[in-house]
Amino acid sequence: MKSLEKIVSSTKRIFGTSLLVGAIAVSSFLGGCGKSSDNQPLRAIQDESYPISDNQQLRAIQDASYPIWSNTDLELNKHEGMAIVYNHEFNVKLSFYNGSMPLKFSGTETPGRGYAYSSPRMMKYEFEDFSNYFIYDGLTLTGVVAVDKSNSLAAEAKIIYFIDEGRQGIKMEEFHYDSKGKLIFNCKSLIDPSMGFKKSEAEKIGRKQRDYFFIMPFGLNN
Repeated sequence: MKSLEKIVSSTKRIFGTSLLVGAIAVSSFLGGCGKSSDNQPLRAIQDESYPISDNQQLRAIQDASYPIWSNTDLELNKHEGMAIVYNHEFNVKLSFYNGSMPLKFSGTETPGRGYAYSSPRMMKYEFEDFSNYFIYDGLTLTGVVAVDKSNSLAAEAKIIYFIDEGRQGIKMEEFHYDSKGKLIFNCKSLIDPSMGFKKSEAEKIGRKQRDYFFIMPFGLNN
């Protein structure tokens, strides 16, 4: 259940050399906004000396696709106005969530639902030890990036929409990385469009260390 916590504005800052993400600062309802012209790429530093997976499939995927998204793609870094932070709490155990219960996290979104703005877009989910940042094409969610507490790229995914028996379906192709930026896991996962929960995984390659995308801003959580 959502509860309005506070109205905030977004500012930007660089976290070392590893990653640029938007930072949230509390402000009044009519607060201003921050902006940065820094365009450092959102990626672990890539170098020829970094180890890569012995699995030929993972290596081919990484060579062709890594990384999918840059810091300039993140909605939080593109948004120049106010933002709203909500607290979320779920008492139902999700299939791909292995943490403590109840599940608690905050969601940062653009204004909407009664404000003089267009439809809201979820910009960030912040969990206890990592955060998910969302990517949009207009109002369509197209991707997500998971960043751990050390501000390193942990995982990313691209959203795939399809029609199944006349109904819209939602898949994600996930890419998970180790602390040195090596691709260690790839899969196709299915999302429940009415609830936003991850339902299943298929075409799995490699070994996943943990799950980052067990809940997404669709349906109930949108």
